Amino acid sequence: MQKEDASKRLFLCLFIVYIINVFGKIAFSAVTVELVSDGILTKTQAGLVGAMFWLIYAIGQIFGGVVANKLSPYFMLGFTYIGSVVTNMLMFFSRGFVPMLIIWSVNGFVQFGMWPAILKLLTTEIIPSQRGKATSRISYCYCIGSILSYFLTSLILLVFDWKYMFAFCAVANLVSFIYVELVRRKCSPCLEEEATERVSEQKAKPKLTLRLVLESGLILFCIMMFIRSLHESSVKTWMPTILTETYNASSSFTLMLSVVLLAVNLFGVTVAFFIHRKARRNEAGTVSILYAITIPLMLLLTGFRGYNIIFTTVIMTVMTLLFYGAGQVIIMLFSSRFQNLGLTATVGGIINSFAAFGNVAASYGGGFVADNFGWDALIWVWFALGAIFVTLSVSTIFIYRKFKRRTAMMQQQ
Repeated sequence: MQKEDASKRLFLCLFIVYIINVFGKIAFSAVTVELVSDGILTKTQAGLVGAMFWLIYAIGQIFGGVVANKLSPYFMLGFTYIGSVVTNMLMFFSRGFVPMLIIWSVNGFVQFGMWPAILKLLTTEIIPSQRGKATSRISYCYCIGSILSYFLTSLILLVFDWKYMFAFCAVANLVSFIYVELVRRKCSPCLEEEATERVSEQKAKPKLTLRLVLESGLILFCIMMFIRSLHESSVKTWMPTILTETYNASSSFTLMLSVVLLAVNLFGVTVAFFIHRKARRNEAGTVSILYAITIPLMLLLTGFRGYNIIFTTVIMTVMTLLFYGAGQVIIMLFSSRFQNLGLTATVGGIINSFAAFGNVAASYGGGFVADNFGWDALIWVWFALGAIFVTLSVSTIFIYRKFKRRTAMMQQQ
């Protein structure tokens, strides 16, 4: 098999299995309504299970980033899929708050290998001529997986009980494990030579030192990723409730809206990557532009939230589009800058952990602010965080420009 064909097959495999992995990660969120309506969990308990998943997931991503350059990416993928099979099957049989809390928290940790492993394979085994398109296309997986998951949940609940969603996820992850193993045996012999050469080149390269963290602006990008994730998760989580309480929107409308938001995010990737090209491929400059657009939108939302449901919906939809696009620029493009240092998987895991911490903050922080101070207060919090994001991103442009030149020089050598 030619390297080009093997590389394409490997990417197709990663694209498909990552979409399937999303099923297992959001299965609980997809059936939360049924769990609450059946009296198996209270709203508070369901919220705690979801928050604990993301908290443990965030910790696991840090661990995954640390061990990414010590373990085989295929081993990490296999561990994630087998762990997902076990935890989803246990959820199929579990009843009650405590068992679900423990099992779903474990599921959060076993996901540690997925994203760092995918980033490592993208930057080592996907051939250079295909790597750019592969990096951009893999950004669509989470949205596609989420949309399919919600549609699949609706279909399953028409015929079966909620627990069969977990059964499906377990079977799907088992099939993914087998698929990855078959592709590895077929394609790796053609690609391992190039991967070995890249690893050998990287042995003498620097590790993730404090100096490198400061010179690259990594800590600032991590903070920005936390804010962006908090924004996106908060808007997606509370937008249906805001529309319901402000305009008495029906539950069917808000459910349809959730799917529309996920679909619109696909366009957000295209917008973000277009701006990235126009911004001279500077990730800090790109996210500055994306977030600068959200600031006036948030101000409009505070002033005209009760004016018109279509107006409010359009504004919040555009906001989520920009939030998602900014996230993909950071997690995909910024992380890829470290490939010549052999640290793409490590940096990707660390950044992804901050995204997960943002999800945790959004789950409880948004509800607390809205309950105690109202929706306008929550929107002003979004605005304040947006202003902090823009300040950080603009100040990072000049720091990051030097780091970008450095990695470009290393690539030419």
